[in-house]
Amino acid sequence: MAEPPAGEPRRAGPSTAAAAALLVAATALAYATSFGGTWQFDDWNVIVDEPGVASLAAWWRSMPGIRPLLKLTFALDRQGGPGLAGFHAVNLALHLGAALLALGLLRRLEGWFTDSPGWAPLLGALLFALHPIQTEAVTYLSGRAASLAALLALASLLAWVEGRARGRPWLVHGLSPLLLLLSLGAKETAAALPLALLLLAAAAPPPAGGRHALRDLRVHLAVLAVAAGAFLAAPAYRAMVAHAFTLRPPLLNLRVELDGLAWLAGQVLRPDRLLADPGPPDLAGPWWPAALTGLALAALTAAALGALLLGPR
Repeated sequence: MAEPPAGEPRRAGPSTAAAAALLVAATALAYATSFGGTWQFDDWNVIVDEPGVASLAAWWRSMPGIRPLLKLTFALDRQGGPGLAGFHAVNLALHLGAALLALGLLRRLEGWFTDSPGWAPLLGALLFALHPIQTEAVTYLSGRAASLAALLALASLLAWVEGRARGRPWLVHGLSPLLLLLSLGAKETAAALPLALLLLAAAAPPPAGGRHALRDLRVHLAVLAVAAGAFLAAPAYRAMVAHAFTLRPPLLNLRVELDGLAWLAGQVLRPDRLLADPGPPDLAGPWWPAALTGLALAALTAAALGALLLGPR
């Protein structure tokens, strides 16, 4: 076997092109039957019977509103797309794009610790693309909120990592925060992205990590602050928050959210126990899963901050 040229890393795994082709083929094959699906559950309220996504003009008249970017994609599908099959095609394309970004991000992270690219990034990307928990984001048409937000959030992560590695501030302070803003326009859970960036920076070896990484999160935090202001200014969101307070006190709502995180983590780790709709939370159940989840998140965040603040500049 020929040796690699001097200065090039010894490759134990597939090339970038081969890994991407295998990932796309496996994902497309897994979801080939999704085109036979029809409208279900929230699809009727969010897409079919929603006047604000009937056309681009209707979408514009409905703004400002909840999840504007997501609704724009629905309006585009309804106005010019090939019907139901077009909705499924867009959902699958978004998931394929997110899987490819996951592959690119994992290959970049692998380069932090080894000069010999292997199979781990491809296996991680395949797990991301083919895990049964992703089914809702692909086959459930209104589940597009998750796949669109994931695509943009992963793009933001990759832009931030690449920008810091290559010394390109426009990626770190420009493109990455813009992608975060767009991701928030698809689903509000993208607000967790700065925490993911913080954890990435804490795990990175110098010079990718270090105290200076905290400065590279300033624009992202500013985006979150602006988004929070827009959230509070929007009548629809204020109505949702007010309704949530009528259901449960704030601390009980926090417990429900932490219980949900613990349950979702279990879904990822135990695919043999997947449940599409767990129903309403059991408020009479034990409190310790929520407490442990909250402590784990706090400890992880504190450890990441400590590693950055005490690390090299």
